[in-house]
Amino acid sequence: MSKVVLLYGSSEGQTEKIIQNISEKLNEFGHKTDVYDLKNSKIKIDLSGYDGAIVGASIHVGKHQKYVVNYVDRNVERLNQIPTAFFTVNLTAHDKSEEAKQNVDKMIEEFLTLTKLEPEMTKAFPGALKFSRYGFIKRLFMKIISKKLTDGDTSEDIEFTDWVEVDEFAKKYSELLYT
Repeated sequence: MSKVVLLYGSSEGQTEKIIQNISEKLNEFGHKTDVYDLKNSKIKIDLSGYDGAIVGASIHVGKHQKYVVNYVDRNVERLNQIPTAFFTVNLTAHDKSEEAKQNVDKMIEEFLTLTKLEPEMTKAFPGALKFSRYGFIKRLFMKIISKKLTDGDTSEDIEFTDWVEVDEFAKKYSELLYT
C-alpha cells in the first residue's frame, strides 16, 4: 500500500470531480489518498510523507490555474523524487483531430516546462460545460466557443469526461506504484 497525495485546481468543479474519482479508485486498489484543492493557499502540505503524487489542473483561456503552476514549481524537487502523474482537463481534449491533439500536447508541455515537473504519466481529459455555474457573460462566451460541441442549448450542463479513461488512468498509476 502506498500513500498518495492528489493535488488539483478546479474552476467549475470538473477537475475536482475527476480527482475524487481517481482517489476512490486508488483507495479500491489498496492505496491511501489525501486530496487537496490548491486554491486554498493556507493549507500547508508536507509532501515528505507521500509515496506518490497526482496533479490535476484545468485549462481556462489557454492556461492552467496559476496557483497550481506556482505550487508545483515551489515543490517540484520533491514531486520529481516520487512517482508523479499530471493530468489536464479541457474541452480541446474532446476533439479527436490531430490538430486538437497537438494543441493539448502543447498545453501539457507548457505546464511541464513552466514547473520543471517530470511526471511518469500525463493525460488530458475532456472536461464539461457547466452552464449552470456561468454568469451571463461567460455563458454567452462559452456558447459561442462551444458551437462545435453543442447544439447551442445552454439550459443544461454537458459533461464530456470519459470515466472509463479516468478509471484506466487510476489503474495505470496504481500499477506504477507497485513497480
